[in-house]
Amino acid sequence: MADRKLDHLANLIRAKRKEIGMTQVTLAKYSGVSERYIVMLEGRKRKGMSVQTLNRVLQCLDIKWAELDML
Repeated sequence: MADRKLDHLANLIRAKRKEIGMTQVTLAKYSGVSERYIVMLEGRKRKGMSVQTLNRVLQCLDIKWAELDML
């Protein structure tokens, strides 16, 4: 179950980022996280992330917590 939730999160972040034409580097810069964090998040390899850090990424992509209703 947790893997499906992580897949949903990763797919949503990647899709929104690409939809607005933002690179992983740019997203990392504007959200204040490392590029490696974004790569791992989109690659479903990032576990144990803080809500605060994830929130910064979601805000940059204008993703509302309600869109994560599967989580």
